[in-house]
Amino acid sequence: MSETRQRTEIVRVRLTPAELAELRAKAGGSVAGFVRAAALGRRLKVRDPQLVAGLTHLGRLGGLLKLALTKLETGTSAAVLRPQIEATLAAVRRTADGIAVALSGE
Repeated sequence: MSETRQRTEIVRVRLTPAELAELRAKAGGSVAGFVRAAALGRRLKVRDPQLVAGLTHLGRLGGLLKLALTKLETGTSAAVLRPQIEATLAAVRRTADGIAVALSGE
């Protein structure tokens, strides 16, 4: 039997509309899963949209760097690629800074 089907008990909790809105915002997905994990001291899997976007952007930037390296290997001049590589590196730093801010909660 799957873990979900083993969960047969239901707990009802009264919340104000504001509390429910806050809970939904923090959960970012399944409120039941979020409450279960929080109440049982399990690791919470909360996906901050800023972090997801930042990580997606870093993946794109990595692809651009890989493309630049491929061009270097096929004979494109380093002087031609330098501005693109420097711009990509600056974007990596900005994205990393944004992720650090999101993780610190500022």
